[in-house]
Amino acid sequence: MSVPDMRAAIAKVYPGQSWKYKVAKMSDQQVMAVYFSFLRRKLI
Repeated sequence: MSVPDMRAAIAKVYPGQSWKYKVAKMSDQQVMAVYFSFLRRKLI
């Protein structure tokens, strides 16, 4: 899965616009860390 795909997946976890804005501003490394954290917690 590419970083843009991961970014889109974590942006969908929470409905708020502020969350989507934060996800858009995250570095690629942070996106990967959040994505794998969400996977472990079964949010994705």
